[in-house]
Parts: sequence; structure tokens; C-alpha cells
Amino acid sequence: MNIIINNNITQKPCELHHETLGFIGEIKNETALNDVRIQILTHKVSGYFCIFEGHKIEISPTGKIKNWVKGFFDLTENQLDIILGVK
Repeated sequence: MNIIINNNITQKPCELHHETLGFIGEIKNETALNDVRIQILTHKVSGYFCIFEGHKIEISPTGKIKNWVKGFFDLTENQLDIILGVK
């Protein structure tokens, strides 16, 4: 069997919003999402949320995602589940 390197794996982006500032920008990958979460945690700010496929996903001041939905930057977790034999 030949192993194929797939450099075209993409994830669906989401929009980052703040409850009073409005639209902030688009997040295109898990690394950028985690960077935003770390900034929120570090600065202890609140009111941030993402819009993903019509769902409002809140980010707490501790950087935690309050209501993670299927497909929302979960590719790495899903892949690790397969590697670790969870799925």
C-alpha cells in the first residue's frame, strides 16, 4: 500500500464576535481558535462567542468553550480518537 499525504485537509471557519463590539474576524483553524482562547484567558475578558453553521458558541473568560458542536474544529480530536482506538 502506498501512503498518500493529503495537504488539502481543511476545516470550516467560524466568525468571532463580541457582544458589544460585534464582528471581530474569521477564525480558520484550531490553532487560531486556541490562540483566541488563550488571549481571552490571559486578559480575563468576557462577551466573546463564535458563530459556526448557525450555532452561537460561547467562550468563557477562562477560555473554555461552553457548547461545542459537532464539526466545530474537532478534526484533531477525531483523528486522535482513531489513532488511540477510541473510535
